[in-house]
Amino acid sequence: MIQESKRLLEYDGKLFLTGKKAEGIKSLSSKANLILSGPMSFAKNGSVYLSEITKVAKSDITYPQSSYHDLQSIEEGDSNNLLSKAGIFGWDKVDEGSRFLIDTVPIYLSHFNQPPETLLDLGCGYGYLSVCASRFNFKRIIATDNNAGALIATERNLARIKIAYEVIGDDAGESIEENFDSIWSNPPFHSGFSLSTTVLNKFLKSSKNLLNPNGKCLFVVNKFIPIEKLASNYFKTIEILNKNNSFKVVLLSD
Repeated sequence: MIQESKRLLEYDGKLFLTGKKAEGIKSLSSKANLILSGPMSFAKNGSVYLSEITKVAKSDITYPQSSYHDLQSIEEGDSNNLLSKAGIFGWDKVDEGSRFLIDTVPIYLSHFNQPPETLLDLGCGYGYLSVCASRFNFKRIIATDNNAGALIATERNLARIKIAYEVIGDDAGESIEENFDSIWSNPPFHSGFSLSTTVLNKFLKSSKNLLNPNGKCLFVVNKFIPIEKLASNYFKTIEILNKNNSFKVVLLSD
């Protein structure tokens, strides 16, 4: 967004940003100031800040040649050169939590009496979990996110797999009517820069509603997130399958 504002603003044009300190407004404004290179001022009204940054004619800041809108290849480890773009969570790397979830899948699958056939990737990002799921003999994969860029990247990434799939734009699966044998998620736990369990609760509630009677969820969260307590409002079985110094992977079922 900030780099696009540099391209679109006339010289001496102004960018205005507003938000709360806990949402990162000060650090975002500082980054914008580096890119636009002009004077910056702050005003405060209660807990909300307003920054004003001016674009100057010259800047020593260099920029990547690729556009904010372009899909870019991720060349890291087991990502198999997946495509992603700026604006998606963890867009320029393989998220370590998601990688840890995939490492735990064999343990997770051992809890099924019959192999699961359908998978919902809830909050799919650029589709890393869905692409990796193609290794585990699912017959149908649904990937959903509320980020348009994530949906574009996931569609491109899933086009390579030989499994029936669908990419759906939705808010935590609220409008999806199908039920699934398996639901995987690496849910967000921040609102702005503040810790929040609101979105995680929404993901848990949707998962409860979208899971088949004998289905099972697999969630990965940072180790300090109290998912066990939150999930107890929706699921009878809550089991930590794997954990390390940063993350825990949790199975949820009825």
